[in-house]
Amino acid sequence: MDVLLGSGEVVTCTPDNEHRDLFYGLANSYGTLGYILRLTVLAIPVKPYVQLTHIRFADVYALFDAVRTWTERELILSMERCSSRENIT
Repeated sequence: MDVLLGSGEVVTCTPDNEHRDLFYGLANSYGTLGYILRLTVLAIPVKPYVQLTHIRFADVYALFDAVRTWTERELILSMERCSSRENIT
């Protein structure tokens, strides 16, 4: 990505060049480190629909338990996806 610095200099930042600290730090700097002039991104295809579910919890502990369960379940699904990809020949 090309970044305009406060000094007026334009630098190109990549994950492995001399401006890598700027490459990794710029996203959450809210413009304090520079202004992005050019950016190349990879678009990832998504499904044509989104499902949204609202769930009410009686207390914060019920919420914590639900998040823990969902996180563990997603971790297991992710590991299954990874191992199934590794076995494809």
